[in-house]
Amino acid sequence: MAIELNLIGRFETGVFDESATEISAYDAASQSLLQINGDTSAIDILSLADPANPTLTRSLDLESFGITGSPTSVAVQDGVAAVSVANEEDELPGSVVFVDINAPTPTPIGPPPGVAEMATAAANSAASGAASGAATATAAATTSAASMAASAVATAGVTQVGA
Repeated sequence: MAIELNLIGRFETGVFDESATEISAYDAASQSLLQINGDTSAIDILSLADPANPTLTRSLDLESFGITGSPTSVAVQDGVAAVSVANEEDELPGSVVFVDINAPTPTPIGPPPGVAEMATAAANSAASGAASGAATATAAATTSAASMAASAVATAGVTQVGA
């Protein structure tokens, strides 16, 4: 089965040969495409109401929410975006911030940011004498858009890799 793709529209960031658009997520409810802008460490929101002419409607600067670090992933549904952000310290867990993208001034919603781990324990490996491979942990946060209070986090850890 052959898949055929046809270009119907294009958005250019103006950044070439650098990290610009990385991860994207589409929200059908708002006809918006959210994308991580690796050049600015922000979340760019594009309107796809006219798919032939995508337009930048706003950029979410995560530092304005008190979140430092680089965004690593974005997901969106019904106007609520979940953005995972790496901690500036590799050994520490990052965070997840939930944002209502349809608000006039997008602000974090729900409980305090959840945990988004993609932490490495290089310092712990060195201290324990592990020869190679940093230990890692991965966490998954689940949250109901209807009730942010119904969130839960589960963490799976790996204590030693490549010993």
